[in-house]
Amino acid sequence: MTTLLAHKGLTLGLSLLVLVLLAVGFGLHQKQVSPLSFGWYGAVARSDGLALGGFDPVRLHAGEAVRGQAGVSTEYAGASFTFASEESRAAFLADPEAALPAYGGFCAFAASKGFTAKADPEAFVVRGGRLYLFADAGIRDRWLSEGAEGAIAAADAAWAKR
Repeated sequence: MTTLLAHKGLTLGLSLLVLVLLAVGFGLHQKQVSPLSFGWYGAVARSDGLALGGFDPVRLHAGEAVRGQAGVSTEYAGASFTFASEESRAAFLADPEAALPAYGGFCAFAASKGFTAKADPEAFVVRGGRLYLFADAGIRDRWLSEGAEGAIAAADAAWAKR
């Protein structure tokens, strides 16, 4: 009888552990969190198949978070980019590398720690002509207050090794 109860307790404990691990794994997958070295999410972050969650990269560089239009788009680096206007698309096509966000559009703070993490295109900073995205405004503000230059150097080094 004691052995049967111990076996049931072990089975229940293992079942709960598996459930917790699955929940954590699913949550991390949804936020696209992984070490950069795993390379799970490609060179450009995508949400619902769109780079930057459908925001216009040219307008983001200009300091405006504006959603692109489905009919005004282009494919680049394995991702679909949408634009608010034909002018934005033309500017992107003239120099796509300059318009791409740093670290493929993943969170710059996470990249500085050696990880990918899904970014919110409305939580961004343009610094030195580069577009940096963050998981949220709080993370962006922390990144700025803790010294962006050091974080940029760390993220650049980590991103180059992926």
